[in-house]
Amino acid sequence: MNLVVAKRDLESALKVVSHTVSMSGSDISSHYLFRQSAEKTLEILSYNGRVYSSCPVVAAFEGEGKSFTIEAKRVHWLLEAVPDDAVLKISYNGSGEVSISTARGKNIFGSLDPDLFPYWDDALKESEKTSTLSSDRLNAALTHAKSFIYGDDAKSPHLCIAEFRKGCLFSTDQMAVSIVKVVGMEESEIRIFGKDAASVVSFLSTFKTTKGAPSEKSEKSDEKAKPESDPVEVWESDKAMFLRRKDGAVFGEAKSTSRFPDLTVDLSSEDDHWVDLPKAEVASGVKFLAAGAKWEDTVLKMDVRKGVVVLLMTSASGKPISLEIKTIDQGSRSGDVPALPDGGFPVHNSYIMNLLTSCTGDTVRFGITKKGKGGWIRVKDARGTDIYLTTVAWLKNA
Repeated sequence: MNLVVAKRDLESALKVVSHTVSMSGSDISSHYLFRQSAEKTLEILSYNGRVYSSCPVVAAFEGEGKSFTIEAKRVHWLLEAVPDDAVLKISYNGSGEVSISTARGKNIFGSLDPDLFPYWDDALKESEKTSTLSSDRLNAALTHAKSFIYGDDAKSPHLCIAEFRKGCLFSTDQMAVSIVKVVGMEESEIRIFGKDAASVVSFLSTFKTTKGAPSEKSEKSDEKAKPESDPVEVWESDKAMFLRRKDGAVFGEAKSTSRFPDLTVDLSSEDDHWVDLPKAEVASGVKFLAAGAKWEDTVLKMDVRKGVVVLLMTSASGKPISLEIKTIDQGSRSGDVPALPDGGFPVHNSYIMNLLTSCTGDTVRFGITKKGKGGWIRVKDARGTDIYLTTVAWLKNA
């Protein structure tokens, strides 16, 4: 098979498939597979042993369309050595040798047997479409959830996933629980392994974003039209899930046999107490105190008082350090609610930073509830039709 492809077109496809190829080893998982699709277009595929993807490429063909492979890192090295406007002429002799010619010269690469590649065509055909939504919304939900996925799959594999159930994306790292309600995902039950979440997000980041059509309000004012991302299709079966771009690019993952625990969800439940704070001041305050603490000491106490919240840590010398942040607003729900502990409640400072990133706008509302000897702090954020609820438990014996 002979084909001609522009460097820019090839690099665009590699932005998809490079996230599911192994950059070490020498087996088929470290190779890109080039094949002629049923539509007579070039398609590049990769599989790293856990996740897989494919992407169409604009190319001109000559001769019989036999599939071949090239080691992934060699492809990237070659592309780095040719100009951006380069055109590559790729030839496969049908017996394990691939040549690539450019204006700089000709190079020769070895191909593994394409029959060794674990194609997923049949699995995709057996799946059903469960959702179509804007890719940026799914991307945002998964970007948030992956910060709260447990990492020890040998100990608790059922916590090492993010899973959709009844329109809500669940994840936990045992210290915090993230729930993201994504409108349009009510029929989906995809499970994403924590170690693969970054690859999923990277795939969704390749979707195009265009300027949205102006609304009636924006036509009459200076309001800018919101950008819109291309839709992503979600396809599922009992064994796998697939995300598909409108040009035919696909990302897939085998479905984990571990199931996320059942949780009772009430997104409308009230917090016992709440306090509104300027987000930037909280972020800089946490960093300011952490600069003086021991590097391994991440315990931060939050003491909610009338009109202020006091942040406290212990310096590296063992002395207390603190600062005050004036509240924008605060209150408690009606009824008999437990008072917050004198001296504040302890949390990991990194989780407070995560809570700040989970909310949009310049003000963060911390909802705080005491339960027995412990309690939790949480942030609820509405992003259009979607709701992000992140809950962090207080530390024990801190």
